[in-house]
Amino acid sequence: MPAFIETQFPIARLSAEAYKERKANNGQTLTRLGKWWGRKPLVLVRAAILGMLMPASNNPKKDREIFLRILTMDDDGTWQRCKGEIPAAAWREAAAPEIQDEYFGARGFKQGMTDEEKEEVCAQIWEALSAVQQQQLDALRRRPINDLATFDALPYAERITHCDRPENITGPSATAWTEINAHLGTAATSLAELVKQLGSALSVTRRAWAIASAAVVPFAVRARNEKSDFQAVIERALGIACDYLVPRGLDNSWRDLSLAERYYLRALDIESRGERRKGMYEELARGFGVTDIRPLLKSDKANGARMFTPSSLEASLLAPIGGAETNAAALPSRRGRAGAAGTHPFAASPLRHLMFAVRETAAADHSPEPGRQYLRDTFGQGYWTQREPDNCWPDNCWL
Repeated sequence: MPAFIETQFPIARLSAEAYKERKANNGQTLTRLGKWWGRKPLVLVRAAILGMLMPASNNPKKDREIFLRILTMDDDGTWQRCKGEIPAAAWREAAAPEIQDEYFGARGFKQGMTDEEKEEVCAQIWEALSAVQQQQLDALRRRPINDLATFDALPYAERITHCDRPENITGPSATAWTEINAHLGTAATSLAELVKQLGSALSVTRRAWAIASAAVVPFAVRARNEKSDFQAVIERALGIACDYLVPRGLDNSWRDLSLAERYYLRALDIESRGERRKGMYEELARGFGVTDIRPLLKSDKANGARMFTPSSLEASLLAPIGGAETNAAALPSRRGRAGAAGTHPFAASPLRHLMFAVRETAAADHSPEPGRQYLRDTFGQGYWTQREPDNCWPDNCWL
């Protein structure tokens, strides 16, 4: 039996709740508990765990309704979370006589009580009420929007601006728990109990599913160096990303470049747009299959990353390219321009050598001859005779 998260997930409502939680800054529950660099929105973590534990039925619509009810993200739940205070007089009327005498005066709470003491008294009164009495008391709450129909007509993201966050309330109402338990076959009255009961049922179900699967599907052993289906999908996605993340002006030549060359040009493209976060360059490198970007970064500060340019690279990170091994001995002998010991894939790419030719041209007061000569020595004379006429530069160009 698949889990709920394998069949559907209410992304729109969860995104709105996660955004609201993130905007709370120091008011976030996890922030108050302790500092952790990789923390995620609590509502998202809670939803993911619940989605993995909750089984999916043959009624997807009902599954979604129950899932939202558990998280108090349904219509009744958001109304329950809608901010607003219950008047002190209403609390006094709902309290037992002994609580009235001890904590209340003629107009409300007795003077001198702190907010924490008032909250404890209200919680004590609330727990002593039946479900019907709780509903009647909640109806007296002074909400910013008093009409339920008007509240439900609002878009969800606007509706929750008037609500407490899901983790700030005790959970679904008693009426909601009745419907939740009827659908899931549980007997929970709190989220903790529900997670425990779903987890126990899941372990039995998964064990039975594993035994049944083992009886039907034989264990397959891959041959050495054989790729799994998952690896094939990842590599296919990688290829698509590399083919379509094309900087402006490189449409015609993009597919002829290596992955390292594509990464470098794409990194320069996002740097020109003001991107300075090192993490973005690392994520981009993973997308292009480049495992080491340190030789390409002039600055590797967390929020100040920058790529090397032709002038800043100078003669570093150079290695003979394919088809030019016969000229490899010439590299280190030419005023220490390059060495054959480069191990990074970008060092042996035509783009890297073209960048060095640009640097040589700039260093010679923009005379094209040093750059031309370097490219002749690096690529060999055959390269110049094989160039397509459309790709040739005018005589007055630096090449």
